[in-house]
Amino acid sequence: MVLSLNIALGLVAALWAWSGIKGLLASRAMPTPVALGDLGADELDGVFVSIIVAARDEIGRVEETIARALAQEGVRFEVIAVDDRSTDGTGESLETLAGASPSLHVKHIEALPDGWLGKCHALHRGSEQAQGDWLLFLDADTHLEPGAVAGAVAVALRERADHVTMLPDVVRPTFWGQVALGGFMGMMSDRAMKVNRDHPRLFMGIGAFNLVRADTYHGFGGHRRLRMQVLDDMVLGLCVRKIGGTTRALDGLKSAQIEYGLDLPSVIRLFEKNGYAALNYSDPLLIAVSGVMLVVFGGALLGPVMALTTGAWAGWVAFGALAVSSAPAVRLSRRVGASLGAALLTPLGFPLIWFAFMRSVALTRRRGGIVWRETFYSLKDLTAARLSWRVGVSLPGMDVDARSEPSLRSDPASIPGAMISAPAPPGRRGP
Repeated sequence: MVLSLNIALGLVAALWAWSGIKGLLASRAMPTPVALGDLGADELDGVFVSIIVAARDEIGRVEETIARALAQEGVRFEVIAVDDRSTDGTGESLETLAGASPSLHVKHIEALPDGWLGKCHALHRGSEQAQGDWLLFLDADTHLEPGAVAGAVAVALRERADHVTMLPDVVRPTFWGQVALGGFMGMMSDRAMKVNRDHPRLFMGIGAFNLVRADTYHGFGGHRRLRMQVLDDMVLGLCVRKIGGTTRALDGLKSAQIEYGLDLPSVIRLFEKNGYAALNYSDPLLIAVSGVMLVVFGGALLGPVMALTTGAWAGWVAFGALAVSSAPAVRLSRRVGASLGAALLTPLGFPLIWFAFMRSVALTRRRGGIVWRETFYSLKDLTAARLSWRVGVSLPGMDVDARSEPSLRSDPASIPGAMISAPAPPGRRGP
């Protein structure tokens, strides 16, 4: 009995230790955008980027986002700001900014069509107006440094990537906000490392910075394909991979900053909308994740108790391995000046995030859907629009040959659940 328990707790310890080591290696290995001073003299000649921002009731926040976008250097660009049914003066504020900058174009949306999430529809409408051969989708609270866009495009061109996403810095959360986000950011770093190595089963996309070739975007159907995807940023990365494209994930701590989960209640509310969607509305996956959490975290946390009551000395090892798992968060805290104490408590963030997921599932099921920006979306419609998260499974209505461009099997408008129009011609550029 004691031998079996020691073996089980030893495996738990190994998992936590390996998690920390992998996260640390991933954070060290992640590439950064190319610095402006390192760009070749004509490296970005002919490149034109359309920066698209969707905003609803974001007055007082979106102005800084737009100003930072307009301050980009090293590459030609336009900024398209989409006012999505705002009632707080956001639209008027954007028009004022546009009056002072010919590079800023504002589009107003008065009503949301059936079968669309508000943000996805707004980004779709922005993409219709875009003239760039690269499209950059930004969240309305993303603050870019002047060389962020040029540096990301340069990485894409050098790596021959179709899609570049970026892990940003976070405006400093409270102590417990940092604890809750620490483990999550570590998992994202590990995923980024694997995506950068073209892992055959993984994909990635971050709403704070999603840069994609225009022909690739239109090739999978753009936001028409994503119209009911709560995690539209991640699913954009999934669609890129499904049609044979490649993604590169960058360390954007010095290039982009967002406001995200400023305290523990905010983190939990964030997952209210995203939690069940992050499981692709799959109850078997929820059960599996919950079982792993119970065994792996519970075994480590209760290790000392089992060691004292049963003599299973590996309980102390499992408990100690929790400290190793915090290594990525400790490194991150040193880089950005965050709380070292919060970083050391990062393992406690995993059950907090798990609780947020469970709360999301319970609320979504009780309500029969989600409420996002004062609009209700039914669970029936959300689940009907699900895509397979297996990279090797083609998008509905499309054939993918890894050696060629994706092709539509039938009339694009008849693709199940997609309402996709014919892809726009590749390589569109601004004047």
